[in-house]
Amino acid sequence: MAEKTVPAAAHEWQGMANDVLGANLVGNLCGKKTQKQAYRWARLPGVEEAQNGPLAHVLALCLKLHEARRPDLAVAALKLIAGELFAAGLPVRAYLEPGPGVVTVPTACADLQRAASDLVEAARSGKPPMLVTMHADLVKRNADVLDMSYVCAWDKEDVTRFRAKAPAEEALPSGGGFWRAVWRGIVKAVRG
Repeated sequence: MAEKTVPAAAHEWQGMANDVLGANLVGNLCGKKTQKQAYRWARLPGVEEAQNGPLAHVLALCLKLHEARRPDLAVAALKLIAGELFAAGLPVRAYLEPGPGVVTVPTACADLQRAASDLVEAARSGKPPMLVTMHADLVKRNADVLDMSYVCAWDKEDVTRFRAKAPAEEALPSGGGFWRAVWRGIVKAVRG
């Protein structure tokens, strides 16, 4: 019998994580839970003592956000996880197929420009260093998302190069400045 390599449900993923890392470590990483608790998370739903694990809770929360008409927050959870994995060196983009859930390059450019603008505004207005650092981290994450989106789009054989202006590009002030030069460099790189 062939070994199953891709989990199809949260409890299957939990069981594989328990097998690879050990149920004790998984329990400790998830808030000092016991080994038995980690095994309960991996049980088939509906079986006695089965409980939803951390991944099942995140999925349920994302679905509730979608029902509350905030799919952007649900997708943001995926972006955060993918961004952290990408920053740790995991080739996340190799596992992502471009599709309706993947951010388009113009959208990623607009998000990066907005985040960079917020960072500059926070620094200019004298916000606390912790807040400025949070804005800088958001710029880094958005740059990673742009990178992943661009590579995914570039790898598609029928890709249309990005000749249309991004929505945020037209909203830029007509003056010069450092961030305008950065933005133009990004747009130039994206357009090819």
